[in-house]
Amino acid sequence: MARGQVVTTGQFDPKSSATQGAGTAMPLSDMCLQKTEAESDRKKRDDGITDPGVSERGPFPKTYGEEIQTRDSNDIAEPIVRPEHVSDMVFNFPLHLEIKPIMSPEFTLLLYYLMADGEVVADSMQYNVEPCFENKVKIEFNEGLRGYPEQEVHLKLEAAPGSECAVDIVPKSVPQISPAKMLDKIGEFKNYRFRPNTDLYENENDYCTDRLKKNHGPGVTDGASWKFNSLYVDSVEAFKLSTSLVLTDLDLQTRPCRKLKPDISARRRDSETLIYSIGDDRDIFTPIYPETWFWSFVSFKSSCFILLAWDYSEKVPAKVTNWTASIVCLSKEKGFGMSSTSLTVVQPISVEVRLPNTAVKGERVRMMVKVYNHVGGCLPVQVTITGTGKIKVRGVSFRHTVCSCENKPFSSTYVFRAKVQGTIPVTTNATVVPGECQGRRRDVDDSFAGVSHEVTRNILVKDKGVEMSYTYATYLCSGDGKPLLEKVELPLPKGKEIIRNSAHGEVQVIGDIMGAALNNLEYLVRMPTGCGEQNMIKFVSNILVLNYLNSTGNLQETRWNAALNEMEIDYQHALNYRRKDGSFSAFGEKDPSGSVWLTSFVVKSFAQANKHIFIDKNVLQRSVDFLVRNQLEIGCFRETGRVISSYMIGWLGEERGQKNRNTLQGALTAYVLMALLETGLNTKDQTIERGIYCLNFTLRNYKDKLDPYTLALITLAFMKYKSASPDAKYAFELLHRKARKDDNHIYWTRGNSMAPSRTKFYPSAPSAEVETASYALMSYNQLHPKHAGKIASWLSRQRNSFGGFSSTQDTVVALDALSQFGATTYCRDPTDLKVKVMFKNTAAASSVEFCVSEVENNTRFLLQSKPIPALPSTLYISTNGTGCALVQANVRYNQPARTYVKGEKLYFHLKIHVKPYQHDPDKCDYRKSGHYIWVRTQLSFYPYPLLTSPQNKISTN
Repeated sequence: MARGQVVTTGQFDPKSSATQGAGTAMPLSDMCLQKTEAESDRKKRDDGITDPGVSERGPFPKTYGEEIQTRDSNDIAEPIVRPEHVSDMVFNFPLHLEIKPIMSPEFTLLLYYLMADGEVVADSMQYNVEPCFENKVKIEFNEGLRGYPEQEVHLKLEAAPGSECAVDIVPKSVPQISPAKMLDKIGEFKNYRFRPNTDLYENENDYCTDRLKKNHGPGVTDGASWKFNSLYVDSVEAFKLSTSLVLTDLDLQTRPCRKLKPDISARRRDSETLIYSIGDDRDIFTPIYPETWFWSFVSFKSSCFILLAWDYSEKVPAKVTNWTASIVCLSKEKGFGMSSTSLTVVQPISVEVRLPNTAVKGERVRMMVKVYNHVGGCLPVQVTITGTGKIKVRGVSFRHTVCSCENKPFSSTYVFRAKVQGTIPVTTNATVVPGECQGRRRDVDDSFAGVSHEVTRNILVKDKGVEMSYTYATYLCSGDGKPLLEKVELPLPKGKEIIRNSAHGEVQVIGDIMGAALNNLEYLVRMPTGCGEQNMIKFVSNILVLNYLNSTGNLQETRWNAALNEMEIDYQHALNYRRKDGSFSAFGEKDPSGSVWLTSFVVKSFAQANKHIFIDKNVLQRSVDFLVRNQLEIGCFRETGRVISSYMIGWLGEERGQKNRNTLQGALTAYVLMALLETGLNTKDQTIERGIYCLNFTLRNYKDKLDPYTLALITLAFMKYKSASPDAKYAFELLHRKARKDDNHIYWTRGNSMAPSRTKFYPSAPSAEVETASYALMSYNQLHPKHAGKIASWLSRQRNSFGGFSSTQDTVVALDALSQFGATTYCRDPTDLKVKVMFKNTAAASSVEFCVSEVENNTRFLLQSKPIPALPSTLYISTNGTGCALVQANVRYNQPARTYVKGEKLYFHLKIHVKPYQHDPDKCDYRKSGHYIWVRTQLSFYPYPLLTSPQNKISTN
């Protein structure tokens, strides 16, 4: 029996074909147990029995067998009867079987004979067979098991006539994509096992119940609490294990039974319904396999040769790897068959190129090239260097022949100049050519002629001078189909202030106010580095991105997983700066005390991140307790510790020495209260109510001295507490009075506002003013949504080319405000907008059009970019339709590097002092004069007046 089928049958006469010898006298049922040891062991495991007559709980009590006559009152309820005509002789005979493919991977041999009294005696045994199929399929490469790239190979395929076959060649490293491997994995050989369907046979309890009723009367089975089974097997077990169903009037079931109580009955399975198993049912198929070399179907009428191809060419792919070739066939007459072979692709030669990542246009660039020989002997190799006409190689021609030997690779250095700026691909090709190598031919192998290896490296060529940039950004909203028109000048420096032909720019359009930043996250959200403050600021950026994308329904799984991974790393890194008292500081326990500012920032961030990743509640609670301990009696919070990064606390960090103490405490209290409210602390909590009292006191008594930054913080704290409270409305009115307004923008400045930063073209506001407008936008978004758009429009104009702002801190706060504004306005008006940009300069005029629509092609969140044809230029931006769009014009150019003039004030200065080392004989010093020198460096940095103020000198020795 194999695979549920009868493979072969036969009969024999023991008197004529068997040898007779003395055997051990034992009951036939015992002989059956002895012959089928494996099956009986499994039977005992199923019944919970380890040895006849002994259960897992010990010998059965005698009382179980007192009702009827038993041979052993401890376990057997019925005796084993030995017929008188049973002989003590055992017949032995040889049995020759022809192994056929259908008998793979296993078959069952079933033997049975009939006794004179009508009893059937049977036994069965299973045998494993090595995998084999009737369809003898063969696959092999004529060139052997080794090849090289671009070599022409032939594949010989053999299969039974009429076979339909699938042929594939895939890398050995990804075998799961091969049909042969797939079939093997799902169990064609390993797990293709037929199992008996025991539902076709009477279960143990029913059989024993009927048997005891028949032999001892119906009374023996009375009582629902009794169960019945047997410790032995009989002939029916052999037929069952061979997957056969027997229809006969002979005696197949003769095993004795016993009577058990249910609480000590051995657990067993009543039935096995699984006919066969195919192993792991997980999805092992993947839809896309770019690694596949060859995949095709072949119809066989006879054995044949096939020329293999890559993209139907006649060459091996240029990939050094081990390939596995497989064939799987089906035939009506011969059935299934499969086979596989392998081909190891080696590279006779290889090229190694070392090239710098960046260079300046016009400077000399050194490139080192090595050519390795992997096949022995020497090979003449032609080296060719190409740069698509954008480089000029010096010293040698673009193509020359060298000699590469096995133990002496060719090595040379090439010098070239880049003629244009941008990313230039430099390609180095090495090809084996026929001919002599170093004037000798005896070591040259011409069989590899034509074999090549090519390497391409990119080099970023920058223009001369120092790169400068500026961005003009505008957030345009068009309603009721009314068109908008805006004129933008994009100037450039003149004369010697700019490197000739270095200017270039682009126009970007996107229908989401956050889109420019979301498309440049690699420049805004980075892995944790630096001190605790820097780590937390980067940590928050991920939270803002997740919250915004989630609220707008545009969160993708890849971005979700990437952000979560960075947040978990940031979180663990932030714990390094936690102190024993629960506070946080820039350098942890190394600082004399924890920082209230930084701890508040951490508390707020952890509370927001708790929705996305695991945050230890004990850590969060201890930090909250630290803040509560630093609350004064009047409800204000006192400042402790230090904040290294002044941008961490925005405006206050720049004028800490000039601020009124009560004003400073008011800003700090507002900041702490917002953090505590973020944790879910009840508004009626004593800490919150006392903090609100402090803000009221500051607002009523120092309203004329409050700067816009502090006032924006206090207003937002009132909004977080109770947005409809009179205090919130009063603070909002004061904030609105201090705002500067024009037709399209609302923003805040200081009386001694600093000079604009970055460049003289479209300067961005200082970081503190960006933060003030950001905090104000969060309040306006709730109390005055109509004016919130004007603040968002002003903030958009302060962006850099990546969608961020001047510093990391103002970028985080501004993105928080813009994300809340964007989430609020996202679903109000569906975008269907046409944006037309016309470029006009002295030479020519041109235009481009952008479609920002959720109706036609869903391009609202697509960052569309077009180059600016010429600079300087004038842009005319017009819109038509409904919705909003963010339009950015990014301009970059290079200025000549400044030459130091004696007496000029330096903004960055590095001094190096070198003096000979003088040996001191009075000290235990092994160093000698003349062998060592002292090197002392001094770095001085004066913050550039266009970036920050006041002038603070920072020195490092």
